[in-house]
Amino acid sequence: MSISATDNIGVTSVHYSVTNGSDLIVGQFSAAPYTVVIPADGLKNGSHTVTVYAQDAAGNIGNATPVVYNTYYIPPAPLNPNLILNPSIETGVG
Repeated sequence: MSISATDNIGVTSVHYSVTNGSDLIVGQFSAAPYTVVIPADGLKNGSHTVTVYAQDAAGNIGNATPVVYNTYYIPPAPLNPNLILNPSIETGVG
């Protein structure tokens, strides 16, 4: 997620939160770039709301319109324990 914030005096901090009522990720930046990386399995499946606000050097706060998005993550299946990963080791060929 990339956040953009500008101000005629200068942005001093950007605050964000991502929540669905039970998961909560919060953070703050004091300098650009304002970029958040959330792993694919970092949030439960379902609807999430992102809220952001920025503060300038004069103490003014600007709120962005909240954004709602859905996640649907299916973790990869575990490797088959009987899978031969390197057949040359198993068979002596190679």
